[in-house]
Amino acid sequence: PSLLKNITQLGTDSQLQFNLFNPKNEVAKDFYFEIPVSIQVSGNYHDVAVFFDRVGSMERIVNILNVSMKPAGQRSTTLTTTCDAVTYRFKGGSQPSATTKK
Repeated sequence: PSLLKNITQLGTDSQLQFNLFNPKNEVAKDFYFEIPVSIQVSGNYHDVAVFFDRVGSMERIVNILNVSMKPAGQRSTTLTTTCDAVTYRFKGGSQPSATTKK
C-alpha cells in the first residue's frame, strides 16, 4: 500500500492528473510475485517523462510497461498516457534480518 501511495504522490508532484489507478491481482512466478497496476494520467509530455524518471529513481524496482500516449484532443499538448507499473515481491513470509557489525 505504501508503494502505491508513493507512486501516486510522484505523479501528483510531476503535475499529472490521475484518471485511473487500478491495482491488479498478483501474478505468481518461480520465486516472486509480480504486482501490476494499470495507470492512466493526463499531462504534457515533459511532466510524464519527469514522472517516469522519478519512478525509476525509487528504491524499489518498478517497471513501466505498455506505454501509450495520445493527445487529449486535436492539436492538444495535453497527453492521455496509459501504462502498466509492475513491482515485485519475494515469495516467503520473512524478510532477512539486518545484521550488525561488532
